Amino acid sequence: ALIVTGIPILPTAHASPCGVPPVGLICAHPQTYRLPGGVWSAHVNSIDAILNISSVTVTGNIKGTLYTGNTTIANSSIISLCSAAHPCSISGSFNARSGKISFTSSPTIPTFAAVKQSYTGYLSQRTLVDVTQYTIDGIGITIKPVAGQGFGWDAHKLCLVIGPCLGGSG
Repeated sequence: ALIVTGIPILPTAHASPCGVPPVGLICAHPQTYRLPGGVWSAHVNSIDAILNISSVTVTGNIKGTLYTGNTTIANSSIISLCSAAHPCSISGSFNARSGKISFTSSPTIPTFAAVKQSYTGYLSQRTLVDVTQYTIDGIGITIKPVAGQGFGWDAHKLCLVIGPCLGGSG
């Protein structure tokens, strides 16, 4: 006997790697990214550093500081101008839709030639039980006084799901 019906006999499931139904072939992510302010543990060109994001406005403008310890590693003369006593100032932007962060850093102490570095990265986050780990991975380049080679950088921060962020942990 042949059974003809307008509804499928076998159950169907609609799986999506997006976590929500896709729009066409594109995952529609309703989530926006949140960039926590405060102290982040960072690495700039393999050198331990501290990124302190002092403000993030609703429009995405960011301000803060960046510094490393004293270092004698080759090719690190520019970043070593940013010490705990005289951190470099940072100014830039954060896009809450894409998670992209861009900023420039400049020493706060007088230098013979104006020094400026440009940083670009992307924020990701992972929640493990009661802690959210925020990570920024990116690239940077020295743009003044002479354009230089690119370098990698990253920053990490842990925040309690309900409660404060833990400064500079990662």
